[in-house]
Amino acid sequence: MGSRIIGTGKQPKEDVIMSKITKIVIEALNDEFDLEFDLKGDHCILVGPNGVGKSTALQVIAHALGRKWSLLSDQRFKAIEIQWGEDFARISKSECEAYSFNMRGGFVQNLEKRLRARGEIERFLEADLTSSSERRYFATPPVPQSSLFALQRKLRAAEGEEDSESSVDNFINLLDRKNVPRTIFLPTSRRIEVELAKISEGMPEFLSEKIT
Repeated sequence: MGSRIIGTGKQPKEDVIMSKITKIVIEALNDEFDLEFDLKGDHCILVGPNGVGKSTALQVIAHALGRKWSLLSDQRFKAIEIQWGEDFARISKSECEAYSFNMRGGFVQNLEKRLRARGEIERFLEADLTSSSERRYFATPPVPQSSLFALQRKLRAAEGEEDSESSVDNFINLLDRKNVPRTIFLPTSRRIEVELAKISEGMPEFLSEKIT
C-alpha cells in the first residue's frame, strides 16, 4: 500500500462543507521540479520511479493542509499554492521556516545563547550541518537536529519575520474559511525506515541503537 493523506480531527457539522480544491502547485520540489495537480475528479494518483519525489510531494501537501509548519520547513521545495477556483493561498518555505522558528520559543533561543557564550556563532554560521560530525559537535549537549538547522537558517537570514508570520496567518485563515480539515501523512514502511535513520543520526548512540 502506498503513502496516503487523510483528514483528522472532529467530523464537521452537516452544514459545513469543504470547498473543493481545484489545483495544487508546488514550486521547485527537491530543488528541481515544478509540479501542478489539476484536481478535476475525486481522486489523484501519483506514478513514478523510486526517488523521483512522490512521497516528498505528498508530505509538502499534507503538512501544508495540516498546518504543520516545522515539518513543512524540513521538506525540499520553494513554495506551495492551493487553489479554489479564483481564490488561492500561497506560502513559501522561507516563510514557514521563520514562522516555525518563532513558534519554537525558548529552546532554540537557549541554543543560540549557548553558542554565543562559547564564541562559536561564526563557526556555526559557516558549518555544513549535513555532515554528521558537525551536527554532533554543535549538538553537545544533545539538541534535536531540526533545531540546529532552524537556528542556522534564522541567523543567516533573520529579516522578514513579521511578514512571514502574517503570511502564514493568512494561509491558515483561508484554509479555515474554506473548511479544509487538518491532514496527516501516512508513509510506507520503507519511508518509515528512511525517516528513522535520519532521526537516529542526531541522537546519542545509546538512543539511536534502540530505534534502528
